[in-house]
Amino acid sequence: MARDFGRIVELLDQPRLVGVGETGLDYHYDNSPRQEQREAFERHLEIARDRNLPIIVHTRDAEIDTGAMLRAAGPVTGVLHCFTGTSLLLEVALDLNWYVSFAGIVTFKKYEGRDLVRQVPDDRILIETDSPYLAPIPHRGRRNEPSYLPATCAAIAAMRGVDRETMAVTTERNARAFYRIS
Repeated sequence: MARDFGRIVELLDQPRLVGVGETGLDYHYDNSPRQEQREAFERHLEIARDRNLPIIVHTRDAEIDTGAMLRAAGPVTGVLHCFTGTSLLLEVALDLNWYVSFAGIVTFKKYEGRDLVRQVPDDRILIETDSPYLAPIPHRGRRNEPSYLPATCAAIAAMRGVDRETMAVTTERNARAFYRIS
């Protein structure tokens, strides 16, 4: 595993790379031992902090450990990607001034995080595809792709009580800031 981290650090010397990840903890299927996941995630957080690069974090059924590790990581900029978590993890992210990104799942009828979408400050919200999965309605069941982002954007805008164009401008501005793209 140490060799893999060395290769990650090497790759980060390329100017087109703008972040570390996707990384994090996923306890849903337990395909990897949890301790090994935590060790790898901790190392990715260290690399992001040391390189002053943003980190893209995945978490599933691991909110307590993820939150604790984010708090312990020190100053690192990150995003909780494809956020479907609870207010507990959202609070951690917002306390740390992190971004929170939402994917097509927000368009599903059974989506229960509408209140959380509204809690994310305008300067911390992002949208994404999470390709190839979680295509938004009306594209559900298809392979997800960037051209479907307007459906996710429209759903987020409606939840937040703003028009889609305002939400698009907001999330584009935030993505540029997060990834340091001019």
